Amino acid sequence: MIELPAPAPNAPPRPPQHLEPSLQPVLAELAEPWELRDVCVAVLPGAWLETPHGVVVARDGSVLAASAWSTENLVATGVLERRPRRKRALPGRHASLIAQFRGYFHWLTEALPRIAALRLVGLGDVPLIGPAAPTRLHHESLDLLGVTRWTPYRDGAAPDVLVWPRPVASTGHPPRWACLWLREQLAGGARPRGNGRLYISRRDAASRRVANEDEVLALLRREGFEAVQPERLSVAEQARLFAGADVVVAPHGAGNANVLFSDGATLIEIFEPGLVNGCYYTLSQALGHPYWYLMGGRVGSSDIHVPLDRLERVLAAALG
Repeated sequence: MIELPAPAPNAPPRPPQHLEPSLQPVLAELAEPWELRDVCVAVLPGAWLETPHGVVVARDGSVLAASAWSTENLVATGVLERRPRRKRALPGRHASLIAQFRGYFHWLTEALPRIAALRLVGLGDVPLIGPAAPTRLHHESLDLLGVTRWTPYRDGAAPDVLVWPRPVASTGHPPRWACLWLREQLAGGARPRGNGRLYISRRDAASRRVANEDEVLALLRREGFEAVQPERLSVAEQARLFAGADVVVAPHGAGNANVLFSDGATLIEIFEPGLVNGCYYTLSQALGHPYWYLMGGRVGSSDIHVPLDRLERVLAAALG
């Protein structure tokens, strides 16, 4: 094990701002300080990776519980019940980026900071084991980080020496130092472009679309907002666009992770009542960004109706 103190402290927590009758319970629980972990990297000769989640199995057959992120996740992977997979030999040392969750937020704030951990302990040149089915997002972000040697994951991957960088925080609680490192690495040289006021549209998504988006856009455009769909842009283009953002209005979704590239943007997040996830509140907390939220109404199974009068009031309060 190689351990170092975290490079910088977290920002003091601030409660989410809102005009609702009371603070939403999920967000209220997150308004407390969270653990700041030391940087920790394990060097494990003869260990291998099991299950799609990349659970670490040591040479003696024991399981590294931390590699499943939690006891509940460890049980859910089935690694404790199943017969070991056939090992797939990888010569030399390889470091695992495989994690429990795959979305854009998790890739940015949980997988990529493990590269920072490797570099901090002097193991930044070790080839990586990356996502099993890499997308354009994975290729582009690793290219931006200067990572040229990596192998897509296959269950049973068994390097001669497995290097396992512990996630720099528990899921959904990114530390400030890792967020600032990501911004510098992925957007440090980006020239901000476009409008400082952005609305993230989910019109092409399968869920959490804004049912009355035309009305919402008419209101927002009067306030100088531009509608964007981040999934249509490269990682570098998203970094440039959001580097210049002052205010972002968005239904809850993966594109909100791009506030990471901004230096101080206010995020106004719109929720469907059946799904309140505080990951973008905690990201805003880590960055020191102002955060507001608005509860919409449910349409169909998961789409959102945005109350225009309340959106207008939140905008007036957030924009000062």
